[in-house]
Amino acid sequence: MRQARYALTALLLIASLVFQLPIIASANSEPEQAAIKVTMNGKSFTPKSAPYMDGSNIYLPLRDMGELLGTTVSWAAATKSVTMYYPNLSIKLNFGASTATVNGQEMTLNAPLQLVDGRIYVPLRFLSEATGAKVDWDAAANTVRITRSEEFFKEYPWSMMWLNRKTGEIYMTKDEQTPVTLLGKLDASLQGTITINNSGTTMSDFVLTIVDKAGVQTTAYQLLVHAKKIVAQQKAVYTGRYESNASYTQVLISNAWQSRYLLTDGRKVTVYDQNAKLIDSYDLPALFGKDDMYVLQSIGVDYVIARPSSTGLLTLLDKKDKSVVVLADKLLTGDELKYAHMNKTPYLGDTLSFAADMGHGQMDFFYTNPLEGNKQSYRLTYWRPSYEKEREQLPKSKPLKELAAGCSPQTVNSVYVQQGDLVYLPIMGANPDDHELINKACSLLKKFVSKGVLTTVRTTVKDTFFHGMDIEFSDGVSYIEVSEDEGPGLRIVQGDGKMLVLQDSESYKLINELSVEPPPLVVNPNPAHFGDKLHIAGVNGDSQKESSVSLYWVPIQTSYNSTDPDPSLIIYKSTAKFGHFSDDFVMPAYGTAVDGTLKPITLGKGYIRISGSIFGNGSNLRADIELKPATSVFLSVNGVPVADAASKPLTEQGRVYIPVRAVAKLSGQPVIWDARTSSVLVRTNASAVASYKGGASLWIDGKIAAELAPIIRGGTAYVPIRAVTAAFGLPVVWDSKSRGVNLTVKTAASLVKG
Repeated sequence: MRQARYALTALLLIASLVFQLPIIASANSEPEQAAIKVTMNGKSFTPKSAPYMDGSNIYLPLRDMGELLGTTVSWAAATKSVTMYYPNLSIKLNFGASTATVNGQEMTLNAPLQLVDGRIYVPLRFLSEATGAKVDWDAAANTVRITRSEEFFKEYPWSMMWLNRKTGEIYMTKDEQTPVTLLGKLDASLQGTITINNSGTTMSDFVLTIVDKAGVQTTAYQLLVHAKKIVAQQKAVYTGRYESNASYTQVLISNAWQSRYLLTDGRKVTVYDQNAKLIDSYDLPALFGKDDMYVLQSIGVDYVIARPSSTGLLTLLDKKDKSVVVLADKLLTGDELKYAHMNKTPYLGDTLSFAADMGHGQMDFFYTNPLEGNKQSYRLTYWRPSYEKEREQLPKSKPLKELAAGCSPQTVNSVYVQQGDLVYLPIMGANPDDHELINKACSLLKKFVSKGVLTTVRTTVKDTFFHGMDIEFSDGVSYIEVSEDEGPGLRIVQGDGKMLVLQDSESYKLINELSVEPPPLVVNPNPAHFGDKLHIAGVNGDSQKESSVSLYWVPIQTSYNSTDPDPSLIIYKSTAKFGHFSDDFVMPAYGTAVDGTLKPITLGKGYIRISGSIFGNGSNLRADIELKPATSVFLSVNGVPVADAASKPLTEQGRVYIPVRAVAKLSGQPVIWDARTSSVLVRTNASAVASYKGGASLWIDGKIAAELAPIIRGGTAYVPIRAVTAAFGLPVVWDSKSRGVNLTVKTAASLVKG
């Protein structure tokens, strides 16, 4: 029965995919039909392409059904094949084939598929006869009703995780191309609405949280997954208010970040390291001094933050001084504090939540004021008293007035400007070309000091990107953030919780003057030939005086799967000055892949890109280009074109020849030219060829290589490329498409330098 169920599911899934292919068939021309409805297990399903009737057969579209049935779907355009994965099920179907491979075994497809307007359709009869699915046609309602066993829960169409509600089995896959793996079993009896999420840093190690909400009761299951197996689990039951328990954090130990995985039952917290080893535990009622159920928000090296269910007030345990602090009492006042203590709707307590440990005892929290109609979020800071002495010893940022008075290219390290998702060129005090812009930024600070209006305001938390600029000073401590305010205004939030607002349209416009857009990457000529000298100019977004630049060639691919190797090949390396570079280089025929191997560069259209980390979508970091064969044969050493004109190869009668002395120089082996016999001697004494009278020849280890005879042109001896390995032991490759010869040599700087 189980095998039959999976076979049924398999062939239903085959009827679930859309292939974007040229039209090879079309539905019969019929009068316009009433829309055919489809239901799956009683729920309406609306395909993006409508079902249709062809004669007596109803055809269903192969579109979005993978999502409906909870499978992964991978389409390989090169082989015109689709692969689908599901727990205990794998399917591969080649377009046009009469069989499908289901769990490694072939199954015959008795009904033909049709391709209409680039989309595949399958007849209803195929589903009924070939799969044994329960399929009913309700002519009166013009509805196809399909039913199948609902066994696995998959929360989102893009989710890579499945939960069997009946057995508790949990499966997952890392991507659409990878078979599904059984992680283990949830020890639970699920009753209500399920949600699933996971937290961690890898696909093999994480904490999986399964929430089962039934009425006012919420049961949270936390499962520790290590090496793709469930190794521990906890269960916590909450009534009324429920917030997600923290399950993952990182701690800084000996200047290295280490992963910590957290499981809780609401009273006890167990802590595991990155190897799933139990290293600590916390008794929350004992720590906080109250017998209660707790929601865990965070655990650090020396603190615990949790919310007791009976009060709903977020509480901090400071392990340094053993203090327990109700955070609302420290961060809220007046009606807000009163509301936090008295509120019962919809849940007891406050609306605080942990944001981040900023270091040196600075703890930041998010807060939504329930007394405000706009539900604006704020960021509030609590300074732990246990760190007061440490903070007193820290270097202090200079006051704004002092920074503005001394602001100059000599005192400013950098200015960074950002407008939403657009990041502009960094402005550097060390770069003479940026001094004019630095002076403009300094003039803005001076205007803030002279005309800014001081106000007290909370720091708001916005869902949008940052708009404004950051000014970092050369003392390494002082820092000013200027951001947009309401209207044509700017603001500076100071460390004392107060803010300077400058409502000045001219100053607002100054931000735009400092917003220097990165220039597009320039590569010419375009199209380019292998062996051509190319000019490249652009920026890489680095603010250092000098930074490395790697140039990549990437071919245009018709399809790409995440399992395919990275097609990028490094073709040139250089150095940028304050992020800018302008270089000439010879277009090579070979590039270095991500695995360090040398690979030939494909002809045709692609793009050249550079490594960079800013500027939105990075479109300015790439340039489309077309590559064509070289106009003449050229030599490369370890993939780098040789700049020495004396080393240029030549072709004669369809054969490629290389100057023999250039090869000898690369190999480090002596070569003798015997003018009397016109012979090239490699590891051969001249006496061995004293009696030779046969014309130009190549001698290796005292023997003539008759089939590798050299030629003499312009007073230079050339040997065929096949002789390079035989005579000098250097691997050589000839690429007829690019017209490039590549030699592999351990040390070759003398030839490749320009």
